[in-house]
Amino acid sequence: ADAERQLREHIEQIRALALPADHAVARSINRSIGHIEYHFKKLTERAVRGLVRKDKERYLAVRELVATLYPDRQVQDRVVAWFGYWCEYSKQLIDRFIDEVEPDSDAFKIVSL
Repeated sequence: ADAERQLREHIEQIRALALPADHAVARSINRSIGHIEYHFKKLTERAVRGLVRKDKERYLAVRELVATLYPDRQVQDRVVAWFGYWCEYSKQLIDRFIDEVEPDSDAFKIVSL
């Protein structure tokens, strides 16, 4: 809206300068201004469609991420390569899991070793 207002102000300045000089030039300017306004509106519509498309892409990406990390609105059981951790941390690993894990919790937790 602000850009369109500025465009109209500049167009009025051009008309004010051209009208006293020559009526043929004023008609030519009016035709050119019509083309400028048409293209301005087309570019505005294109920009709005681009913003809508980007918002839709972001929404779909977030939705896909939520579906991956939190399928069916249930906490997802994770299977990890526990044997490597077991070899490295053995008893400390089990103790930390017992201290930190809450069965059927709806929250995720990062367990540090």
